[in-house]
Amino acid sequence: INDFSNLIQVNRIRIYDNGLISMNNAFSSLTTINSLLTIGNNFSMTSFDDFNALTSIQSITFINNNSLQSLTGFNNLINVNSVNVSSNLALTQFNTFQNIRPLQYLNISNHPVLNDINAVTNADFTLLNSLRIVDNDLISTCNLTSICQYINSNNANAEIRDNAPGCNSPLEVATGCNLNIISGTAYYDLNGNNIFDSSDLPVQNIKITSDNGTDTFTTYTRQNGSYDNFTDDGAINTTIDAVSNFSFAPASHSSNFSGVGNQDVHKNFEGSISNAFNDVSVQIIPTNAARPGFEARYRLILKNEGTQNSSGVVTVNYDATKLTFNSSSVTAINQTAGLITFNYNNLNLFETRIIQIQYDVALPPTLIGGEILDFNAQITPSITDVDATNNNDVLSQTVVNSYDPNDKTVFEGNEILPNQLNEYLHYLIRFQNTGTASAIHVKVTDTLSSNLDWDTFEPINMSHDVGEVHIRNKRFIDFDFPNINLPDSTANEALSHGYIYYRIKPKQNIVIGDQMENTAHIFFDFNEAIVTNTTVTTLVQTLSGNDEEPLGISIYPNPVKETLVLKTDKEIDSISIYNLQGQELIKTNSKNINVNNLNSGIYLITIHSNSQSQSLKFIKN
Repeated sequence: INDFSNLIQVNRIRIYDNGLISMNNAFSSLTTINSLLTIGNNFSMTSFDDFNALTSIQSITFINNNSLQSLTGFNNLINVNSVNVSSNLALTQFNTFQNIRPLQYLNISNHPVLNDINAVTNADFTLLNSLRIVDNDLISTCNLTSICQYINSNNANAEIRDNAPGCNSPLEVATGCNLNIISGTAYYDLNGNNIFDSSDLPVQNIKITSDNGTDTFTTYTRQNGSYDNFTDDGAINTTIDAVSNFSFAPASHSSNFSGVGNQDVHKNFEGSISNAFNDVSVQIIPTNAARPGFEARYRLILKNEGTQNSSGVVTVNYDATKLTFNSSSVTAINQTAGLITFNYNNLNLFETRIIQIQYDVALPPTLIGGEILDFNAQITPSITDVDATNNNDVLSQTVVNSYDPNDKTVFEGNEILPNQLNEYLHYLIRFQNTGTASAIHVKVTDTLSSNLDWDTFEPINMSHDVGEVHIRNKRFIDFDFPNINLPDSTANEALSHGYIYYRIKPKQNIVIGDQMENTAHIFFDFNEAIVTNTTVTTLVQTLSGNDEEPLGISIYPNPVKETLVLKTDKEIDSISIYNLQGQELIKTNSKNINVNNLNSGIYLITIHSNSQSQSLKFIKN
């Protein structure tokens, strides 16, 4: 190829399935590629050193060039969103992309003889959404400056595995990065020997907070009671959340980190009972939408909130005219139309137990979209417990006819009254892999409203045991599902779903008209985020009695290059444009919005008008 020496700018270049040996500096004057550069399946190409005048591009892919031994060039490239270098089986040297900034996606995978990835040492990962370093047999050093900074950031989404020792997991890399790590285990010392052993009970899903006086770093214990908290430096105090009638020793741990590279291990919290009492709770949640003629699935969540084992029964009332019982994960001891009863035995301290129930939803005209399904779950322990308020749970679910399987729901609805300020709002985030292959890693990011009290945040249940929660500064939360291997819906529809269920209270000082808006971003492996709907709950003086209608606003053009226009005759109060990390980039009230300064990518626009809101996605070219 030698005919493009005068070309300066182009939209897209794809060089695929050719017998090329080299590029001959064919694009020596090219400075800008507006979208994609793909170099793939060129089996005779042994080296690449071109595009040295290029300064800006959206995405670069080098794939299946199986004779390619060295990859250089791109000496002046600064602006790039995505780099994918994969399955170049002879590649040994990767000495480019030293100056790229800011990068949003990086994939280096399936290179059996690649020795190092120093090419990205100085890359700017400030806006990186996803990092993938997988199946590179000889790469043992991943603790590069850029990677270390990313792993230690609040929004890290890294899949690092199946490389050489030293680069086989984010935690392994974090150790090599010399990040500051505080780790330990919370447990109930059942045998009283002051050692965590097989006879003790792990304390699951309890909040661990590390505070250096400036920032807070929060995580929750795993099912085995262990935790890892990545922190900054300074004098750090680590505490465990209080549990009624239960005490932990010590009350806190102190760490003093100077710079990075510190690890404080075995910061255990040993629990003991200060007062024996019985208390169990029950909740019922949907795990998929209820659609006429289809199957609806629910989970009963039984939890021992007390300090003694508990046994008893749990019942669920439902409308038998709209639902027909199908099956359950535990055999019912009694099942009649509209009522089902289960036994539960020896529910241990801190244990959460799940009973799955499936119903067949009635067909139209018996049931149509918009109608409500009502459930009442009640747990009755054999020994009366101290708090009966959590022995009953009510669910009202709206029937739909079509739906997005990735969504967010607040069960208290669009409006709450002042007397509900001390009660929890319950949120459900659902996700489904509708792709064509399993999702190795799923990550959900959530930046909740400033009108919510983060000190009351409580994760209740997640669909998969690998789920982890990490919170920074009581505001930014990540739900991570590493190695979830979520099947795609075509291979296994039933197992392609996942969810997150948590609760949180409003702040006590909000006033009438204040809103709690929440949107989640769902990442399947390293694809673009799926942005859920925005839930809006408003504090009102009197309930309106019905849901507010959408604003009915549309936007054009989409994709947009310079000016985004709102098509509506409504008066606009405010407009906010966010990136997929939840950062507000533009705030205005104009129906003609200049987006020329935004980088290429996907954005979310939220429009407020007369106490209503609507969120839409658009693409900036």
